[in-house]
Amino acid sequence: EGPPPLERAPLACIEGADAIQAHAILTDRWRVLTVDIAKRVTLWDVLRGVVLRRFGNGRKLEDVEKELNAERAVPSWFTVDTRSGDLTIVLDERTAFAGLLYADDVGLAGDGVAEDATINLGWNVLSNVFGRWVDARARGGGDAARKKAAAGSVPLVVFEAPPEAVRVSLIESGRVAARTTAAASASLPEHKMPHWVSEALLAHRFYSREKAKVPFYVVPDASQSLPGLKDGASRLEALRILRMRQVIKYVGQNLSTPMEGAPLDAVRWEDHIEITCNDRLLAPHVDLYSARLLVWKNPGEDMVLVYRRKAVSPSSMPTRMQA
Repeated sequence: EGPPPLERAPLACIEGADAIQAHAILTDRWRVLTVDIAKRVTLWDVLRGVVLRRFGNGRKLEDVEKELNAERAVPSWFTVDTRSGDLTIVLDERTAFAGLLYADDVGLAGDGVAEDATINLGWNVLSNVFGRWVDARARGGGDAARKKAAAGSVPLVVFEAPPEAVRVSLIESGRVAARTTAAASASLPEHKMPHWVSEALLAHRFYSREKAKVPFYVVPDASQSLPGLKDGASRLEALRILRMRQVIKYVGQNLSTPMEGAPLDAVRWEDHIEITCNDRLLAPHVDLYSARLLVWKNPGEDMVLVYRRKAVSPSSMPTRMQA
């Protein structure tokens, strides 16, 4: 027999988090659901690196996913790796910059942010994770520092999580080139940083292979007596992030003849016109990509958007813009 133990009970117990077993990326591509070994479902914000909500009562991941998936879709710009039991964001040079959202979609509105400002989601995550790495290389000034300062006007969703909590893997040429956290990024040797990442962060140069524009038709509702659009104005092609609000404005400004009940001068056209697709009304904030993927659902044909007169009550009549 050996000597008696100095302590028969632990002095302290450090509890680890329950390992993640499965995950689902929501169609908005900035929220992720996970389920751990305790069967608890958690909603994450990958732009801020924080937990948004924890679901109890034995909720199943699939049920929560159906509940939270709204009529908003963004091209896939990241994948998730949970094989180690935690949440790791995986960014691949081929898709990392495909995701775009308007600033107000992710809670950035006002405070000098333009109404139509957009955010590249992959660039946003890289800027947060590798902020210390960029600072270390731009500290001496010069070209890199100037370009970083120029990129500073781009809206940025800032990480709210501890810098060691967000894990990222970077893929280059089909292989994992680097794994790190925001806390450890400053010490990453420059020769180990993938070229596509350093170009995006230091020179603000990046591109996406995702098709940038969506072709579509805009036609009047056959059940209403409405003017058509001016010659050649019914088949369009626009950036996939364009919202129905801009489509409605285009329709209003390009009617072949005035529409009954709508003034010709500058107005909020969405108070007079609305858009449907496959007989479903599209809210003004819905973008072309979301409408095509989630409502049109026919990738082999150009999407058809139908405009119609919107019923307006006297109390909701718009006021004209003042000069």
